[in-house]
Amino acid sequence: MARGSNRAFGVRPLVWLVVFVVLVAAFDVAYVIAGRAYSGAAVVLSSLVLAFAFICWAVADARRMRGLPCYDFGFFLTVLYPVSVLIYPFWSRGLRGLMLMPVLIILMLAPSLCVLLVWRLLYA
Repeated sequence: MARGSNRAFGVRPLVWLVVFVVLVAAFDVAYVIAGRAYSGAAVVLSSLVLAFAFICWAVADARRMRGLPCYDFGFFLTVLYPVSVLIYPFWSRGLRGLMLMPVLIILMLAPSLCVLLVWRLLYA
């Protein structure tokens, strides 16, 4: 791997995003299986980890594709999250990015959908 490469362990940024989404989903599902109500700290932690994962994905992808458009790209994504992360694929890939937008929306909703599914299976 080239010196200064931002690809950790040779894996594409989208793979790391999926890993973090799965971890957040597992964390949320563990609360449902335990039958406990979410604490305030758990909600904040889950939301922040998910947001951080999406922002890091967009920054890493921008570096991999053609370089960061500006020095404060990560800050820009953070201030305008989640809209900026959903618009980024279209901005970086053009019309091909429209195919990635549904994937990102599904990944954003995946932890909540997993919690709903597990709750429905256990308590309905």
